Amino acid sequence: MAGKMAKNKDHYAEGISIVDNRDVTDIIFDFFGTLVNYSAKLFNEETPETLNFLRTNGFEVEISKFEQTWEQCFLNLESEAEKTHKEFHMLDVGRLFFKSVFDIVPSNQVNEGFIETFIREWSRGIVFHEGILEFIESLSCKYRLSIISNTYYPPLIHQNLNTMKIKRYFSVITSSIEFGIRKPNPKIFEHTLNMLGTNSARSVFVGDSYKDDFLGARGVGMPCYLIDTKRQYHDEPRRIEHIFELKNILL
Repeated sequence: MAGKMAKNKDHYAEGISIVDNRDVTDIIFDFFGTLVNYSAKLFNEETPETLNFLRTNGFEVEISKFEQTWEQCFLNLESEAEKTHKEFHMLDVGRLFFKSVFDIVPSNQVNEGFIETFIREWSRGIVFHEGILEFIESLSCKYRLSIISNTYYPPLIHQNLNTMKIKRYFSVITSSIEFGIRKPNPKIFEHTLNMLGTNSARSVFVGDSYKDDFLGARGVGMPCYLIDTKRQYHDEPRRIEHIFELKNILL
């Protein structure tokens, strides 16, 4: 699961204009695409393990229909969540899938096993940054660290933070599925700031989504360092290409 990053982390921030961080006490991170990278692929096996789970439990479906329907179910719920900012659970995707393909409501046991299998399979595409433990540890010596992340499955962030051995460095971990509302809605940012007993003027956000992270944080008056690996936002003064650039900017 852990990946390797070949670049020299000490040279990331050359040429970055540094803002005044003297009043900053808190750094709040996005998770996926920020503290970890991940594959855009839904399934990381030629014959998905999730499909094998269905067949083992007596649910026969062709692989093409399985993949197309799964993706469409996910996109339908994602589209609705983008409009309402109300987060959906991966179990909702499972129920919609069984209704769409088999016209049934699955038992809780089957649906939970189905989704657990999918999460386990999808998680093989998560890539850890080499040196992330030392990096987070060094930031924690100067700042209080927290997380706000859009995610559809409650244990996922906590499990990965434990695997990375960095969970103890984060004071507050707010996930959209546990809070109920997703970024860029200001409520999830305000909730986290209230939990921390601080305000946006003393905090900075770090994330890779222009809409959810950059504009979401700015919506509550919080500056954001935007991780822009594809170099799409050259006009943004706080644009960076990798999380390790913060080492030179904030330390």
